[in-house]
Amino acid sequence: MAKKLGADVWGVESNPALVKRAIGLVGNERVFDDIGDRSLDDQAGTFTHIVAFDVLEHLSQDRIPALLARMRQLLAINGRIILRFPNGEAPSEE
Repeated sequence: MAKKLGADVWGVESNPALVKRAIGLVGNERVFDDIGDRSLDDQAGTFTHIVAFDVLEHLSQDRIPALLARMRQLLAINGRIILRFPNGEAPSEE
């Protein structure tokens, strides 16, 4: 959706099937399986928005500070990080 609206889209995804799908959508040079990939260093300070939907709840608490620090490194001045979390109080489907 963001790409259709004219956004310059990059992606980071650890699931191999979703990496493949993302490559098909935005190109191999803009998709990474690890936000720590040193190839992203060239983009430091350039992202106006970094969006992570339903990501942090999958990480151990000790990994979150490094992830947020890396996001900050990639973020442009006055950029924004948008995080979404699933509703933990919602009834589970069993």
